[in-house]
Amino acid sequence: MKITKTFILGIIFIFAGILGGGLFAVANSLNIIAAELSEKTAPANITCGLILFILLGVAITGLIILLCDVFGDKERK
Repeated sequence: MKITKTFILGIIFIFAGILGGGLFAVANSLNIIAAELSEKTAPANITCGLILFILLGVAITGLIILLCDVFGDKERK
């Protein structure tokens, strides 16, 4: 199998989306724990959740690029 630029780009998008999404999920959990432990009430912070869904979209885009590259029609020379 010939590894092309789109194949590598798809893999990079998948790993970036999964790892980044996991890190932001952990950060969101730590933010919630810190808000519960503090005496002041902090306003709701949706930034981590929003970035999590954006990175999930990046991972899905990478999966689509990867599948199109692997199962797409190839011209034979």
